Amino acid sequence: MNNDNNHITPRLQIVLTILATVVTTIVGIFSLLRSDPSIIVNLANLSTSTPFILEPTTSASPISTSIPEKVEIQVTRIVTAEITRVIEVTRIALVEITVENTPYPTYTPIPTGTPYPTYTSYPVPTPIIIIATPTNTPVPTSTPGPTPTPKNTGLTVGEYFTQGSIELKVESVEFTYNSGLTVYLFFAARNISGNTISFTYGCDNFQLKDNLGNRFECYLPNNTQTAVIESGQLESLYHPSTTNFWYRGDYSNPNVTQLSLTVTKLSGISYAEWIIPVNH
Repeated sequence: MNNDNNHITPRLQIVLTILATVVTTIVGIFSLLRSDPSIIVNLANLSTSTPFILEPTTSASPISTSIPEKVEIQVTRIVTAEITRVIEVTRIALVEITVENTPYPTYTPIPTGTPYPTYTSYPVPTPIIIIATPTNTPVPTSTPGPTPTPKNTGLTVGEYFTQGSIELKVESVEFTYNSGLTVYLFFAARNISGNTISFTYGCDNFQLKDNLGNRFECYLPNNTQTAVIESGQLESLYHPSTTNFWYRGDYSNPNVTQLSLTVTKLSGISYAEWIIPVNH
């Protein structure tokens, strides 16, 4: 019960007090009319908003015994109107009380939205211009091969052979008869070094034979000779009167088709061979 009283607001208490007062007044009026019929109501003023009760008199007895029915009706209307007004006031109060006591809906906070990440604009990429530089393909380093051995065989008349500091060639060949079949050979040597060279030579350095293996006999005046050659100079290793080489042998044999001249141990030349054809 105490909990219910706690919910009665001051406004509701006022309304209830008014309602109780009105009900008590109405009940008192009805009780008075029924208990004292001698009360005379001014019918002429019943239509106004302020009813009044006349004082009882001695001459009112005849009237009180026959109160007009309209008086009850008019009183009933007044009471009814008052009750209706009280009910309307009560209804309005109850509505206000209901509205006042109606709890507001609990405020549900709207969840705070997770903020989107701040957009960071990416920098516009700077185009990279690549200029292709042709790569120089390295030239393969040539591995030096062995120094080719100079051709020292099968040389022909007029062809040089180089070795050491000297170039040597057979300049010419002469077939003749001088107390027998004779072959004259003429040589030339060039100094290819930067210095003057000198060397001796003789029949031991120059040998001649035919294709059948027959060796021709060498004749050289004074047996040996000495050559002194300046740098870059070409000198003949013969002299018409004293330094020419000549050989005796039978080259008339039809089976003799060529002669082979070998030069050995001459200055820087260790070995060289020239082939001399024999024409019959």
